[in-house]
Amino acid sequence: MEDGTLRKLELYLHDLHKKIDGIYDMLMLRHERETEQKGSSTINEKLLDNQDLCLLFQISPRSLQRYRSLGVLPYKRLGQKTYYTEEDVMQFVENNVKEFKKENVEHYLTRIHQKFK
Repeated sequence: MEDGTLRKLELYLHDLHKKIDGIYDMLMLRHERETEQKGSSTINEKLLDNQDLCLLFQISPRSLQRYRSLGVLPYKRLGQKTYYTEEDVMQFVENNVKEFKKENVEHYLTRIHQKFK
């Protein structure tokens, strides 16, 4: 490889590294701000995905999409995947299921966590 080409590659990689560092710093700052606003860390919260909730509620993925679209089931997107916090799911159940029994939900959540370990 020529010295000029090698130098250009080194400069390009250096610039790329600086940009990645900047993005990382920005994301960490954003996370810190969100954590401060909520008053507690969200790093350790349990997340459930679409499959977990479809199994838990015995519903189709389309029904789950409808709940998200109506705004009654809060969710988070990480890349192309949709996740729900356990706290949001419990709130959704308390507000929308007529015969809510907390013991039953905890039983199903335990089964889901055991199945996908």
